[in-house]
Amino acid sequence: MKYSKYITIVFLAFLFNSCSDFLDPDPDSAIKTEDFYQTPEELELGLIAIYDALQGVNTNQLNDNRGVQVEFYVTEMLSDNSNTRSPDANDSADAGQFENFSVQANNGISANYYSSMYRVIYLANVVLDAMKTLETEASFERVEAEAKFLRAYAYFNLIRMYGEDVENLGLPLVDHVLTEDEKAIQFTRVSENKIYDFIIEDFIKATEGLDDTFRSRASKSAAHAMLAKVYMTLDNPDYAQALIHLDQVSSEYALLDNYIDIFDPTNELNDEIMFAIGFSNDAANDSQNYSAEFAATGNSSGLNYLTTDLHAKLTNFGGANRALFDIDSNDSEDKYQTAKHYTTSSDDEQAGTDFIVLRYADVVMMYAEANLAGGSEVAVSGTWGDNYNLIRTRAGLTAVTTITKEDLIQERRFEFFSENQRMFDLKRFGVATEILSAFAEANGYNFNAFDVTLPIPLREINLSPLNTNGEPALIQNINWR
Repeated sequence: MKYSKYITIVFLAFLFNSCSDFLDPDPDSAIKTEDFYQTPEELELGLIAIYDALQGVNTNQLNDNRGVQVEFYVTEMLSDNSNTRSPDANDSADAGQFENFSVQANNGISANYYSSMYRVIYLANVVLDAMKTLETEASFERVEAEAKFLRAYAYFNLIRMYGEDVENLGLPLVDHVLTEDEKAIQFTRVSENKIYDFIIEDFIKATEGLDDTFRSRASKSAAHAMLAKVYMTLDNPDYAQALIHLDQVSSEYALLDNYIDIFDPTNELNDEIMFAIGFSNDAANDSQNYSAEFAATGNSSGLNYLTTDLHAKLTNFGGANRALFDIDSNDSEDKYQTAKHYTTSSDDEQAGTDFIVLRYADVVMMYAEANLAGGSEVAVSGTWGDNYNLIRTRAGLTAVTTITKEDLIQERRFEFFSENQRMFDLKRFGVATEILSAFAEANGYNFNAFDVTLPIPLREINLSPLNTNGEPALIQNINWR
């Protein structure tokens, strides 16, 4: 389902918050939600507004809501997967700070991603609050479940990048539209554990109220798969719970025989796709021209190129069919970009392939991860083992009988490169510091263990009132104070 056709009505989203910052210092956030969504049809428009916020708009303005269109910075470029066209260890620009592990609290891209995810949370709360003022109807169960899925998804992205392990600092937990009297909530960071409990609660509600009708909207199976990933991301991973939820994924999802077909723009909602954020190839609608971000073209012609390390390993070990998406930029330099998000080679800025959040290959590899259960090696067996080997053979690799933790980390890198998984994977497996420090040393970058976490954006800190000690009430992560 493409959301571009709803652009004319999505302006509703902006009626609730004229400020692009989440931490709005003005009392404008004290609104009456019952004045807006009052019917099931209007609630549906509210849900579409949340998806629109996830899409974001493709502009060069960092005060615009960019949504997932800037996510590759915090997942691919803040890792060993991608960098700028001309990597520079001394590049202090916003984009350069990601590739050289020196992201500052005033980084505009990080601030945009943070506020974009909180806009998703805010709009989900608007819908959920509006429901409380309406008479209960059966259709509302789906609306509630879908809004909570999207809220949990945004919080999951945020906590993995901005949560501070050293002092167990999570994020401001906002579960409803705040009144002026509740303003302190938006400047108070609760524990990471409390944020994860909230995420789990929302995703569980999503499993109870959704079905598997959609591929470009939240679904029951997608919620189960996301829960599995959440349980394996906890400080004390719960692999048994992860397996329980993976077993609930519908059998209607399946691996495609050909890797290249997954990203075919004429077959975007295929059997492997479980949840994708929809975009359209619409020349009249700039908000849809997002390939400029993901594919290192157009607006981002100097960004998101595959690192030399990834290109070499993908070529030698990743499988010929995956390497098809590793495209030479055809200039005097050997620079490679991904073609996973192209719909046309003649006008890349108009490309509008959907952005895949979750596909069945991820479920298969999560089965492997849950069976490995933090150990060093596991036998490849049963249905998940057959599917794991299908992922390898369709890539052009041979089947295996056992896999180690290192094997799985590498397999995920090759399977999901340029799909915004890398940094999340490295942190979940507990190897981010080890792998990225070695990568940084090889490329002349300075790296510290805390660089795998982003600072709370300075503009949000500056909006925070002072506490009794004369310090901002919104606590910064320890290494940026």
